[in-house]
Amino acid sequence: MLLAYDSKFRLRELFGRRSAGQTIWLASRPDGSLGRWRVFLVGWKRLGGFDDLRGLLPSNCRSHRDMPSTVHSAEARLSNIPLGLFVKSVLTLDAIEPHLSVITEVHDLENRERDVRLFFTQHLQINESTISDGVLFHPEAEALIHYKGSHAFLFASKGPSGKLDQFSCGGRHDGAEGSWKDAEDGHLNGKAISLGNVDSTYAIHFKLEPLGKRP
Repeated sequence: MLLAYDSKFRLRELFGRRSAGQTIWLASRPDGSLGRWRVFLVGWKRLGGFDDLRGLLPSNCRSHRDMPSTVHSAEARLSNIPLGLFVKSVLTLDAIEPHLSVITEVHDLENRERDVRLFFTQHLQINESTISDGVLFHPEAEALIHYKGSHAFLFASKGPSGKLDQFSCGGRHDGAEGSWKDAEDGHLNGKAISLGNVDSTYAIHFKLEPLGKRP
């Protein structure tokens, strides 16, 4: 499996196959919207990110490096000075199965308690087309699944609650901006399925102690 992130830690391409001769599956978004995430602070009342801060981007810092222990791991360090947050993510690819694990730590830099919501958005273009794409929430797996034909991509996460705290399946057609737009007020509408040019967003909630961190 191959994942291509850009310099702003946005997922641009996802490619893989189980073995020689089997069907290749591919999802791509040249603008990096295949996978990206933002943070909402309760009380701050707007979303901030590490790729689009609506004018606050010059205050951000980003760095990426490969882990020396294995070719299957990499680390990203991100800071958002206006929000007073530092984030470290370690990405690990399974050597056999097409599975990516991301372990994220969020650190408070402002020495005060924070009520944090992390929003993760997926906007796939499976086999380089949005025609017949679909996404649904699977309650037993507690995950969002993007699919087309025989291809499926599962996105899940666990925070302190042990499940997704919010989710939404959105459509980006007829002028709609999908679940990406829905997340801007810090709340998702819980729509469980969408078809066509689709995206999905889920959120993880947690509290940060002053100068504390949460994995």
